[in-house]
Parts: sequence; structure tokens; C-alpha cells
Amino acid sequence: LAQARSAHGGVAVGLHACFMADVALQSVAEQVKEAWKRERGSEHELVSFGTIHCLLRKLNLGLSDDEIQSLFSHADATRSGVVTFSGFIDFVFGACTEKDFRGQRMSEPEFVIDVEQNEEDGQDNAGIAKVTSAPASAAEAEAGAAKEDLFIGLFEAPPGGCHIERVEERAITLKQLMMLQRHLYSRAQQSAWIDRGGQALEVESINLYHVTDLVIKPSTEARRCSFVELVAEASQPSEWFVSHWWGEPVVLFIRCLLQHSKDRECPRDAGYWVCAYANNQWDLSKDIGEGPESSSFRKAMRLARGTVSLLDADAVVYTRIWCIYEVFISVGGASDQRPDYLFDIYTTSSVGARHGDIEDGGESPSLAGGGTCGITDGYIPADDHSRKGSARCKRHRELGFPFALVQQALSIKVQDAIASQEHDKNCILNAIIGCPQVDERPPKDHPRYDHLNSVLHGRFAAASWTRAAEMLEANEGLEQHAAALLTSGLSKLTLHFGGSCLENLKDPAVILLGQSLPVTLNSLFLGFQGCKHVTSNAMLFITSRLKDLKSLMHLELRFSCTCDDVSLASVAQGIAAAPAVEALDLLMEQCNTASNDAVVAFAETLGQMPKLSRLTLTIGGAKLSNADQSAVLDSVKVGCLMIGGFANGN
Repeated sequence: LAQARSAHGGVAVGLHACFMADVALQSVAEQVKEAWKRERGSEHELVSFGTIHCLLRKLNLGLSDDEIQSLFSHADATRSGVVTFSGFIDFVFGACTEKDFRGQRMSEPEFVIDVEQNEEDGQDNAGIAKVTSAPASAAEAEAGAAKEDLFIGLFEAPPGGCHIERVEERAITLKQLMMLQRHLYSRAQQSAWIDRGGQALEVESINLYHVTDLVIKPSTEARRCSFVELVAEASQPSEWFVSHWWGEPVVLFIRCLLQHSKDRECPRDAGYWVCAYANNQWDLSKDIGEGPESSSFRKAMRLARGTVSLLDADAVVYTRIWCIYEVFISVGGASDQRPDYLFDIYTTSSVGARHGDIEDGGESPSLAGGGTCGITDGYIPADDHSRKGSARCKRHRELGFPFALVQQALSIKVQDAIASQEHDKNCILNAIIGCPQVDERPPKDHPRYDHLNSVLHGRFAAASWTRAAEMLEANEGLEQHAAALLTSGLSKLTLHFGGSCLENLKDPAVILLGQSLPVTLNSLFLGFQGCKHVTSNAMLFITSRLKDLKSLMHLELRFSCTCDDVSLASVAQGIAAAPAVEALDLLMEQCNTASNDAVVAFAETLGQMPKLSRLTLTIGGAKLSNADQSAVLDSVKVGCLMIGGFANGN
């Protein structure tokens, strides 16, 4: 240290120059990073000046406060107030130059930030304040830094901004949200923010109400623009519309979107439209408009691929009238809404998937140990890539969605939603019921309220049915899920029964499911493979319901129950009665007691379905001769046929 000071005139440059020439110290750097990783779980954790300051003082290196500040300032090339621990150590020990480190920080993909409390200095690194603010360094204080310097951490490059006329093109990217999150943690080292009620804030509890007061409005005051126009370089069209409650902590909000982006394999610059960042907080009336149909929300949804609904821990989001309107539009409430519009629901949870819930010793990829989980509209790319099958992967992925939160969502009523402005509630409820007089007082009850309630409840019932079947008796509690599913209006349903259902699922629950299948389905997957106590009685009931599903085009069924000649014939008749089926994938695992003639007749019946163009049959245990197999192939008149699972290996 003494040599560094004397030879180079500054500890930041001096340390770097001295260590650069000492190869032995490189191994010390690796040991330091490894020790940190053992203690904290990741050497790539983002840390603040307070954490670095506390660490270096505890190491008793003889560095003054000014020298520690100088060292940190050189490492923090982007002036965001945080650095990765591994990058900081590499910089100090000469593993990379300041230029290299700047490049690393600019492309750093980390999103989760953990900040410690500096107990030695009495500095609360988790506390943020609204009213008092200290500069980041003595140099800035002496220079009398301008107010906007407080927000330099919001920008990856020197601030420029742009003007975006169309509000629906003011979506925010995950990179920009990451910069905002880093800024919040950075300001936590400098300030003592309080909320509107005078209470001190911790970073993890800061919500959009706070961010609007503490960041959005102060940072945009000079330009009187939206936040996105402050941080963007050009228009950023809405790819996903985000429906959420402003009271949810911002760090959880960002965590949900990160998981959603990963699940959907969105490009890095995908735009998430968030009202607080997109609307000009200085001229809200211009962006929000005179009614729901002309609002910025509706414009963004017309442009978006789908909606991400973020469900907070108390399901407050579905008690807010604007969020209810967004659900209404997302699930097809508007005549001009695209039929391929997606509606995903994400939340955070501190409870991971139960180990016993996952077959083969695997864990839920989203919530193994806590984190975020999403109920997606159909499959995501990762499901299709899974070697275990799309339905099974989807089940595992959604398994961690908090069941208590699902139960709570099943009792939500849209007509009970609240609004800060009574006018907004009247307009939105009238829009839902189709009343053109938006200012009139809407009725307390209406069939369209009931329909929207059913659609929303049905989403949760479908996603949680397998968990409900594990946790609830068929005649005690599962009826609420059944009622929600029956009236849901769903077009797609995928249920894969695994985990404890393999031992515990029984006929009454399966029959109740059959009774609850919505007639609006056009795609159905039911997987009972391996369920030991599901008998042919339940299988026959399920297939007997298919005749009522007039719109069903894609059907996949998997059973492990024993099938004899009679049950095979009944199953074939039930499936063949579904008038619109175009693609059929059927697995019958236990056909040992069925005769060859019954198996051939079974295949022939299915193969003659009028609209069928693709048939996949897997018949386990059947012992068909070559002649019988040829008869099956000759009789099935479909465009694509796959048959497997015969006992003789064909």
C-alpha cells in the first residue's frame, strides 16, 4: 500500500498497478471470491459502497475512508452506486483494467441486488428517504452537483432521452428496469427517504407509489415527460401489457417480469408496458383519456402480444377496478380483441415446490427454494423442449404457484372492485356490461359480471386442479374448483396428474373433473398415466363427456387402468362421438386382457372419425399378429398414423 501511494500518487491507481505485476496475488483474489461465494452464495452479487466500505475496514488494511471511496469510484464506472463483488475484486487485484471493468458492468446481466447494513458507520443501507439527501461523494458535494445528477444511475449512457408521441410505444425494457432498481439501492446509501405518512422506507418495500414520488416525478420534472421518454433513445412498442397493483414492491414486480421474460424467451429489448412509466405523470389526462376505450391502457393492449397479470401476496390486484378492466379485455371481453391474445399470471413466493410433488426427484424450475412462478396461457418454449413432455413440464413449472393465493382468487368478484375515482368505476363496469352511457351508475349485479368472474376463477381452477386433487377430498372443497372450471369458458385445458396423485388420485375426483369440463374447449390434455387408483369406470365417464365438447379439435388422453374388450369398445364410441376432433393422441397402457379383435375394432372405430387427420395410438400389452396390425393400418383412413406399444415390439 505504501509503495502504491508513493509510486502512483493514489490508492485506486496504485493498487491496480502494483497488483497487476504480482501474479501471486491473483490466487489471493480467487480465494477472496471463493470465500465470499461460500458465505453469500454468489460471487457475482451486486454490492454497494457501504458493503465494500464495511468489508475493507473489517479487513484492517489501513485504508482511509477517502481511499476506499476513491477505489470504489474507479470501479463503479457507470456511477450506478453498485458493483459486482467479483468484478470489484478483479479490478483491485489487477485481473482486469478499468476499461475492461467498465465493459463488464455495461453488459452485466445480474438483476437481483442484496445490500447489507453498515453497522460500523450506523448507516442504514436499506433505508430510503424522500426529504433528505446526501451526495454520493465529497467531490460531488464540493462541486455542488445539479439535482439531475442524483438520477445518473438511471442511464446506461450519458442521458439523452427522446420524445415518443404514441403512449402505447412507451414500454419499458428489463434493462431499464434493472437500472431503476440499481438506482434505488444506490440512493439507499445516500438518502433517508420517507413515505407520504412520514414512515421510513426499506428498499424491499418500495412500491410504485413511492417510486413515482421519489424517482419518476423528480427525474422528469425538468422535461415534463414520461419516465420512458427520459431513459429511452427511441420508441419502444408494447410487446407485453403489465396489469398490476401499484402497492406491490418494485423488486418483486421486476422479479416476476424477469421470470416471465425467461419463460417466454423474450428478446432482451422486449417492451413491457407499465402505466407509471409510460404515462406522462405531468399530464395524465392526455394519456389516460376520457374513458377506458380511449385510454393509454387500451391502446397498449391493442398493440401487445398479451397481458402479464402480476398477482400480489394478498390478491389486491383483483380488487382494483382498472386491473379488472385489463382482465376483461385480456380474456376476450372486447369485440376487437385478437383471438391469439395471451393472458399470463405471475406471482412471487417464499415457499418452493414440495420435493414429493415432483417425480424422479426433480424440482420445480421456477420455485425450487422460493422465487417466482407463472400460470401461462398454454405452453411456453421450455415446455416444448422438455424431454419429459410438454404437459408434464408445464405441471412442474406451475406447481409452485401458492395454493392459498389460488383459493383466495376463486372468491374474487369484479363488481366489488374499488377505485380511487368513482367515475372510473362507473365507466369500467358500464364498459363490461356494454352500456354506452358510461357515466350512469352501473347495476350491482349483472350476467356479464358473473361471466367475467367465471373466466377469471376458471384460469386459477385449471392451473391448480392437480394440486387441489392432491390436497382436497373430492366431496370437500374440490367442488369450488369444479364449479369454476365448468363455467370458465376456457378453450384450452392441460392437466397432468403426477406426484402424490399417482398414489392418491381416485375415481370420484376424476369423475368430478369429467362433469366440470367446459363445453368451450377446443384443446384438451388429460394425463392419468401411472395413477394406480384410477379405474376404467373413471376413464369411461371422461370419454362419455366428449360428445358434449362440440368445438374440441385436439385431444390427448393417457390412461394406465386395465382395459378389456367392453371398456375398449366404450372408449372408442365415446371418443368417436366428439364431432370436431382433428388430432387424437391416445395412450392405453394396460390392454393385456383385451382380445386382438377388440384392439383392431378399437383402432378402426377411431380411424373412421370424419374430421380426424392425425391419429397416434399407443396400446400397451396387446399381442397383435402381423395380420392384425396390417388390418389396423388398412382400416384407419387418416393423413398421419402412428401406432406403438404392442407387446411384440411393433
